[in-house]
Amino acid sequence: MAYTLDITKSARVEHTYEEKQYGSCDIASVDSGFKVHVSFSNGKKVDGDHFACSVILQNAAGEPIKGLQFKAGLNGAFFGKTVERHLDGFIELDNSQKAVASQALVSFTQFDDVNDRDFWEKMKKIASTIIEVLKEKPQRPPRDDLPR
Repeated sequence: MAYTLDITKSARVEHTYEEKQYGSCDIASVDSGFKVHVSFSNGKKVDGDHFACSVILQNAAGEPIKGLQFKAGLNGAFFGKTVERHLDGFIELDNSQKAVASQALVSFTQFDDVNDRDFWEKMKKIASTIIEVLKEKPQRPPRDDLPR
């Protein structure tokens, strides 16, 4: 999902990736460019994912000037609090670029190479196999030659 922000003043956008998974981007003008602060949060218990946010500064015609990309992998929250990652960046501009920068195209994406449901099913099978092997393994009698 992409958002166009007016950056002639400080700007903020919030994005929902999925239920309990969020991203936000704050952009603030400073003398030599723009400060960018991006946050990602994952409140899902077992679903870890990778999150990305791209920020492209543009002129009024939508032509790109400069940009940044932020990425973070966040594990699931399991039994704890929501997992968060905060990233800061800076887009440095010369005076001519700064004079024409009027908007930012901010896009949020999410990617995950592993299907979480399949992963946990495989983990359950592995754990079951290990338990079965341990149950079948004969127990060694205690050794008398070891120091106590």
